[in-house]
Amino acid sequence: MNTLAAPPRICRYLGVTLACVMMTVGVCVAGAGGSTAVHRIESHAVAGNRMGISTLRTLFVYTPEGYADSRRLYPVIYWIPGWETPASNEYVGALDEAIADEWLGPVIVVTIDVREGVLMLNSPVFGNWADFLVEEVVPFIDGEYRTIASPKGRALMGHSTGGYAAMLLPLLYPGVWSAVGLNDASVWGACNWRALEPPADFSEYPSLEGQKQAWTQIGIATSPDMELPRLFSLPFDPGAGPEVRAAWASRCLTKVETLRTYRDALAQLSAIGIAVPVPGEWSNRSANLSMAEAMRKVGFLPQVHTVQGTHGSHRGERFIVLARIVTYVMPEPLFDLSQSEAVAWGAMKRRQWRAAAPAADPPR
Repeated sequence: MNTLAAPPRICRYLGVTLACVMMTVGVCVAGAGGSTAVHRIESHAVAGNRMGISTLRTLFVYTPEGYADSRRLYPVIYWIPGWETPASNEYVGALDEAIADEWLGPVIVVTIDVREGVLMLNSPVFGNWADFLVEEVVPFIDGEYRTIASPKGRALMGHSTGGYAAMLLPLLYPGVWSAVGLNDASVWGACNWRALEPPADFSEYPSLEGQKQAWTQIGIATSPDMELPRLFSLPFDPGAGPEVRAAWASRCLTKVETLRTYRDALAQLSAIGIAVPVPGEWSNRSANLSMAEAMRKVGFLPQVHTVQGTHGSHRGERFIVLARIVTYVMPEPLFDLSQSEAVAWGAMKRRQWRAAAPAADPPR
């Protein structure tokens, strides 16, 4: 295991705030650094949720300095924040400094808004968030920005519950991303269902603490059963069949048996970076180390780095450490437009969007 620190100057930019106004579609320029834009897109995938969650979703997009003045195609990092965290400019200052110091190559960063407390998994109750990301967000970004529009040009990263999704989705949807970065991810996900005491009835959901709400969402996404008061099945439920046990096992990322079933998908990932806090404070450290060891046993070598702070602190430094790991295996910005499928792939997806909703305009 390695210990890696970000350049000293990056640490001064934790919590930086840009002087800009968020508009429906707006661009804010951060001095001599990169630019940021806010997009709000209407999601068909989220529209079926039963929780009243808004289908108008916010994306916060960072483009590095020089993007507007070039014709280059850029790699993209998709970032899923932790529980109940809105898309924001939290990492902009650290990105600008890391790129200026040449500690990180120029990269586009797309932050997903999860302020309502949602996991990026398909759910009959909370909406199809995995479809939102794979079928709506990625095509939208490839259509609106000059991206390297292939798996090799995309990485998925996340913190806490966002990190669980960032590890699980490339296994469920291979061929979308080529690298993964996890900041103290909640990879215990579907593993410790015996210890968390599931709610007897879904009506208890609003009063549950955040961890149990997240776990309940995992349950509904993993083994939904609308006939049960809690809306999902567990392996120890009376009459639960082997399909229920198999569903939960398929989402437990700390087990060798589970990861072995995803060998082909894991083989498509060029890098898996894992940041874990130092021992002593509450964190997901042990679950992440268990997952890393399970990966090694099935023939894959994640990069595990012990970093400063607790579960929720030092996020800017950790973001840059993980971004460095994933961008190292991604292409540098390309000058030759013929080297990317950006235009063709983005146009195809937008045609599909129009076919699904012929009376509406594409998301802007």
